[in-house]
Amino acid sequence: MAGHRGFGYTRGRSTKTMNVVYEQPAKFNRYVDESIPLTWGYRWRTLKLVIPAIAFLYLTTAELLAFRLWQDDGLSPGELPFVLLAPFSIVPLLLLLVEGAIRTNHRSKRVLKLKDRWVSLSPSRVSRIRWKHIRACRFEPIQNQPGLTKFTVLFGPAKQGGWRRRWSMVLASPEQKDDLLAQVESRRDSKDHNYEVRVLTRPQPAPQPDCARGSMTVGMAVYLLGIFLFVHGAPALAYGALGVKDPPRAGQPLDNPTSQPKERFPTWLITPSSNAAELRRFFLVVGGTLTACSVASLVGGSLLMNRSRKRMWAAIEAEVLSSK
Repeated sequence: MAGHRGFGYTRGRSTKTMNVVYEQPAKFNRYVDESIPLTWGYRWRTLKLVIPAIAFLYLTTAELLAFRLWQDDGLSPGELPFVLLAPFSIVPLLLLLVEGAIRTNHRSKRVLKLKDRWVSLSPSRVSRIRWKHIRACRFEPIQNQPGLTKFTVLFGPAKQGGWRRRWSMVLASPEQKDDLLAQVESRRDSKDHNYEVRVLTRPQPAPQPDCARGSMTVGMAVYLLGIFLFVHGAPALAYGALGVKDPPRAGQPLDNPTSQPKERFPTWLITPSSNAAELRRFFLVVGGTLTACSVASLVGGSLLMNRSRKRMWAAIEAEVLSSK
């Protein structure tokens, strides 16, 4: 085993400890990473998933900025373009972060570590997986690259309809392939784990973009809308239900005479109201309506995102277990 480059064993003093490491050079990432070469189509598919988050950050930032300016000196018409344009600085920052993460993965070697109780994957969103969560292992040749083998592992909870993810690497020699195949088969036989091992004789077609991503984007947008409505509705509902202090009436001098904004929020709002009870009733109705809409939006967005995830997980599982 020590003669094979890229993997080996580490033994404990009294018991044998499994510590097998496989490393794949970064130059082979193009065979297992669908973002290579990086195209504008891939960038757009990735950007669509974060558009709702960008819109949420934009609205909240613009609202906070407008409220701060209005609270200090009043919001003049000349400051409105600044309020609308300033939050756009978030967009290029997010795009640079996403682009940097993708290109960093392109230049990172892939590492697979087999331990007694878990498997380590790098780079991966889930870096450590227990053996009981392994669902399938697949070996397949790479088109026009004799001697190279693509290894794919499918993992996720055992429950039906649970989440599934896949991770792939390139085995640079037949010796590595034979050794890893022996490792996963012996682990399955010795521990009676319920996962499949498939060895294909022909390369699989490249995975197609999943259509469930559009539904995921809609679900995320609905969910973030619920958060936005809740942040505005819950405080108003709380004030309408618990507020007992009389607000200042129109024309009453302000507590701080040195600060004279164009309009104070409470003064402007209570002008058509005759007493504090009417104001609390107004907040109670508006806050209750916004809070009810936020709850419906949060539940609806969660259901849409969960349904989209299940579709993507089913597509991933079908692709890895396909033997065509």
